[in-house]
Amino acid sequence: MDKVYIVLQESNCDGQILIEVTPCADLETAKKTMQDEISTLLTESNKYSGLDLDEIEKEQEDGDCDYTLERNDTSFYLSCNYDDYYEHISIMEKEIVKMG
Repeated sequence: MDKVYIVLQESNCDGQILIEVTPCADLETAKKTMQDEISTLLTESNKYSGLDLDEIEKEQEDGDCDYTLERNDTSFYLSCNYDDYYEHISIMEKEIVKMG
């Protein structure tokens, strides 16, 4: 069976949830797409522009951070601890079923 990789970006801004879906032909393209979305988020968004993810992780370890950050190769989650904002970007693998 053929596979497709979906990059799913879910954004919550004051309770308004926006979902963006980007299909990709392979995992490497999906990972690059996810990294591009994270880069855009950190440079162009009103809420997260200019954040240093490594600094956030360090502050989380110290227990004094305004953000929650969880990330790995196929998932990225960033939320604001004092406001109703979050970004969740993940990669999902789906099988394409051909009928007939």
